[in-house]
Amino acid sequence: MALIDSQGRIYIGEEAGKRLGYEPGERIAFVMIDQMLYRLSDPNDRLLDENVVVCENTMVDEKYRFVVPKPIRKMYTREANILEKDGSLYIQFFRLQSDEVWLRAKLLGAMTDDRK
Repeated sequence: MALIDSQGRIYIGEEAGKRLGYEPGERIAFVMIDQMLYRLSDPNDRLLDENVVVCENTMVDEKYRFVVPKPIRKMYTREANILEKDGSLYIQFFRLQSDEVWLRAKLLGAMTDDRK
């Protein structure tokens, strides 16, 4: 499992980045596969029946991290899986921010937290 940090970055790992050809400074785009799954791609790639989401200039940095575009970050919670399939990296989010069950559990946890 991977977490989106406080600056909106997610770490893909140096080994996976090098193996799949993601170099520091390279631009990437998010291709929406379904509601919770995105494929990382070259922003110039256009495939039939896929929606390329390029909301911000997202680049891989020297530590093999990249910023998840703000509209995508606002839709999902901070937890995600980094998946590799057929030479591509995918990000699979677990929950929508608006997921009522998740919000209720979080509120209940905060109300019953005795560490305060």
